[in-house]
Amino acid sequence: MFVNWMCKDQKNYDMVVYGIEGTDFTLEGDKINRITTDDLIPGWMLPTQMSRFTTTDSDEGVAAVKSWNDGAKYSKIFGFMFNDADVSAEAANLQAAVDEYFGPIQF
Repeated sequence: MFVNWMCKDQKNYDMVVYGIEGTDFTLEGDKINRITTDDLIPGWMLPTQMSRFTTTDSDEGVAAVKSWNDGAKYSKIFGFMFNDADVSAEAANLQAAVDEYFGPIQF
């Protein structure tokens, strides 16, 4: 519920990630000018479309980040789901070996 509330509105998101506007940060255009650097939840932990760049980020850096996915292609295995119906006995044997030998040494 908290995450839903936070992502419902840009002001909610900004308050959780950057603090109180005017006390912890100010807005300069569409960038955040950090006054304090104390984070309740660091912005990098919440990669959403609501994240903002800061005034210390160069325009060239912002442009590079925004264009990272330009021309990207999906991997050939995108959406692949292995069907083990034909090898279910072998898969069960492998899992049994993992459980027997690896299980005891796991933390």
